Amino acid sequence: RIIKTRGLYFTGDNAGSPSFPERLDRMQRAGLNTVVFDIKDIPGVVHTRSNIDLVRQYSLNRRGGIDNLSLLLRQCRERGIYVIARIGVFSDNLLYDSLPSVRIKSRSTGGDWDSGSREKWCDPTSRVVQDYNIALAVEAAKAGVDEIQFDYIRFPTTGDMNDADYAWDFGKMERTEVIAHFLKRAASELEKYDVFISIDVFGVVAWGKRVDIIKTGQDIKLLSEHCQIISPMLYPSHFNDNFDGFTRPGDQPYHFIYSGSRRSVSLAGEDTIVRPWLQAFPWRVSSYDADYIIEQIRGADDAGAYGYLFWNASNSYNQVFEAMMRLRQ
Repeated sequence: RIIKTRGLYFTGDNAGSPSFPERLDRMQRAGLNTVVFDIKDIPGVVHTRSNIDLVRQYSLNRRGGIDNLSLLLRQCRERGIYVIARIGVFSDNLLYDSLPSVRIKSRSTGGDWDSGSREKWCDPTSRVVQDYNIALAVEAAKAGVDEIQFDYIRFPTTGDMNDADYAWDFGKMERTEVIAHFLKRAASELEKYDVFISIDVFGVVAWGKRVDIIKTGQDIKLLSEHCQIISPMLYPSHFNDNFDGFTRPGDQPYHFIYSGSRRSVSLAGEDTIVRPWLQAFPWRVSSYDADYIIEQIRGADDAGAYGYLFWNASNSYNQVFEAMMRLRQ
């Protein structure tokens, strides 16, 4: 069953480190019950000893941190910790560098498309790219994780979109149909295993503006048909200034978590759980402390979300631990 999660994100390096059990013990004491760790991160590093052909051919796990996935899962099970394996899907630096054929092409030059940023995007319409990510998910499911979480399951949002030329290996579709079709394919393969599927979506798509949905390809209503959990990334600091009438969204933790979760619950329907990502970092926040964390939790609970996850890229969670300990008193 899907538990009401109270979780933290960890890099593959941290999750595979010898000291990780100490972090699990600290989580237990604070009432946290879930870990999310990278199977494949955005740089494209596969953090396990994968046997997938592409991984072995191009050494895509060259810096992988989880040498013994079975041991990591056992350490979590012994403490009653729910395990989520995260896969960064279409933004993938290593695959992009290793296999030029999977890159988005330029209509104007015939060469590689320019994303307008340092991000390296593989073609979301490519069968090779889709099959690779599905194979990683299946491998993690076979290993015994509780849940597969697909992140960066979208199109790029920077660069000249009109210049992007896609492979359309499954036939030409709308962007929203491409992303939903990938998720449907993944769900079809994963249904053979005792594993749940979750996806991360931009927080702003919960507001239902067509421009955001079309640009990302993330339509919550459509995607909810092929997964059990949707996690909108509702970090208040990531909303543009003056969004929803607030000059500094980063200073409105309750509003953005509550509003985004409530909207997501409405869009996802009765059969799909909404479990938001909450902000565990101080960027664009006037006062980041345990109270900031508690306000976000209150917003998620009041909106009817089923649990929550905390994101900090460097895995520094002192404020979260303080907040959780206060809530347990």
